[in-house]
Amino acid sequence: MKNRSIKYKLIRLFLIMGITPSLLIMSIMYFGVSDNLEKQTGHNLQILATETSLRVGLFLQNKIQNVLKYSAYSTLKRLFFPGSNESMASEFIRSLFKFDEDLNNICLIDNNRNLLFSYRPNFGTLNKIDLWWEQALRLHHREILFFSSPPSPSSSEKMKLEIITPIMSDLNDKQLGFMATNIDLSSLVKMIQTIPISGEYYISLIDQNGNLISCTYEKKHRFIPEVLLKFLFENSKGWLQGFDPLMKAYAVFGFDEVSEYKGHALRGQIWKVYVSRKKEEAFEPIFWLLVKLLAIGMGVILLILIIFMFRIEAIWKPIFALKKGAEMIGAGNLDMVLFIQTGDELEDLAQTFNSMG
Repeated sequence: MKNRSIKYKLIRLFLIMGITPSLLIMSIMYFGVSDNLEKQTGHNLQILATETSLRVGLFLQNKIQNVLKYSAYSTLKRLFFPGSNESMASEFIRSLFKFDEDLNNICLIDNNRNLLFSYRPNFGTLNKIDLWWEQALRLHHREILFFSSPPSPSSSEKMKLEIITPIMSDLNDKQLGFMATNIDLSSLVKMIQTIPISGEYYISLIDQNGNLISCTYEKKHRFIPEVLLKFLFENSKGWLQGFDPLMKAYAVFGFDEVSEYKGHALRGQIWKVYVSRKKEEAFEPIFWLLVKLLAIGMGVILLILIIFMFRIEAIWKPIFALKKGAEMIGAGNLDMVLFIQTGDELEDLAQTFNSMG
């Protein structure tokens, strides 16, 4: 039967011995290279997250320094004393907004929770007095507190930075009240969005409550899912793999913590920068490399198979001749003589066959 032919058995053996090692070698190469690529991708994303966190840290330090400077002005402190020239102090506070375009509001609140001054008094400011007061109660002597303040769900405003600092008397160094400074983070968001990136990945700045302060991903949400949030805040910096709920795909994350301001006693939220890149995109080069290697490997195997099929005739034809000769002798033709000249064991077998005949 044809499927029992030595010729086809040799071809199958060649294919098994050629394809199996090739696939094994390519698998080893794929997993080895993909592991290195994974580590390199994570390391690069971590570097980008660190560079972004440094920029955010400089922005934060600049704003805190400005607030410290504002809270030290004697003209501002006069608003805490009865009979002070409120119009002059108010005009002075308004002049501060000419030097810092990110200032959104400054509120002065005394120790009895009374609102003494607000640059932009509105219903939202009145609602936030209780929140600011609760935050101010956590402050110790000469501490500063900062935290991100998300807008209402129905609002299209950007995230705000709230900085609370005590106001100390110049006479007896006692606390007169505190100042709540509201800073617009639009310029910070623009700064992050101008960081050059290409491909399917994005940069995000989040706080420990899961509020998304800034994100370069177009289809962003206002909050980070709890699973991803826990994932990112387990360590201060590094990289990891996981499911990205924003892109709905598995991704590689590089992340770093925004460094704290070292020039003053500071309490506040932990801010984290993380960079997410689709794992599919990150591994695309190794995928196409594997496809090329597979195509080249299959091409080489096909070429060798063609050469092998031509060369196998030198083995198969003498065996086929021996088979036919045996059939003819079995049919009574004892004068049958085989002429096989291969210079190997097949030729010796043919001569023995002739002698037997």
